[in-house]
Amino acid sequence: MKKLLFLFLSLFIVSCDDNSSNTSSDNYIPNEHELEATVDSVINANKFVATINNKKYSIVVVDLHCYELEKNEILTNQAKIAGISVDSALSIAHNAVEFAKELLLNKKIIIRRDSLQSNSLPTGELLRHVLVNGLRYDSIIIANKLNAPRRPSPDDKEFYAIVNWVYDGDTFDYKYEGVLHKVRVLNIDCYETQINDRLKEQARRNKISVDSALALGLAAKEFAIKILKGKEVLLIRSSQAPNYDVYNRFLRYVKINGMSYDSLIIANGFNAK
Repeated sequence: MKKLLFLFLSLFIVSCDDNSSNTSSDNYIPNEHELEATVDSVINANKFVATINNKKYSIVVVDLHCYELEKNEILTNQAKIAGISVDSALSIAHNAVEFAKELLLNKKIIIRRDSLQSNSLPTGELLRHVLVNGLRYDSIIIANKLNAPRRPSPDDKEFYAIVNWVYDGDTFDYKYEGVLHKVRVLNIDCYETQINDRLKEQARRNKISVDSALALGLAAKEFAIKILKGKEVLLIRSSQAPNYDVYNRFLRYVKINGMSYDSLIIANGFNAK
């Protein structure tokens, strides 16, 4: 009886292990640095569906920018950046897809993670470098002039923007492709422009009256309006600071006409320290 019970428990444990393994396989996401894949379909020259370990995944090629496959605002902007007509851009897009199909479809490729990139996009698509017969796929596309010019992004290390609105001496916003983005300037902290607990703390820390601190805050805002509003500025991302602050504002160094904006604020005595 004990032997039969032991045999039953052993079989039950093995069964559980098998089920656990299947569940893990169902939820498997290929996180390995390098994997082999087979391309099943091509969506665009920089996006395709591939089979990895018997499951299908959507792959987006790292740092490869291709023209849109239909006439829309993005394609219009891409054509403008490239200095070509929208029809020409659309033609290149379709040629790129046909080229990609011939090169990739039903072929085995190597996909490789980039240590500086996320594993996947918010849409769930895997972000990967792609190698075909040992060659970088993006380099092949670029060599055949089938890529699109890279569109600037607010997340870039350097990004040019036109200042839309100034909130105070160290905060402003700009619009890019219809989206409003706020910027908090790094390396400075201007006085508040209204009386609140933070302004009182700034005044106490700098050993000045609240009224004096408020006057400096308003003066810094007027200075920022004069210097920045409606002007093109260079936004520089810091390798030390986060991309955003807790208020979802971009944290950036700012240059105007080649001069550091934070240095101008400090030189004029508007920094609360």
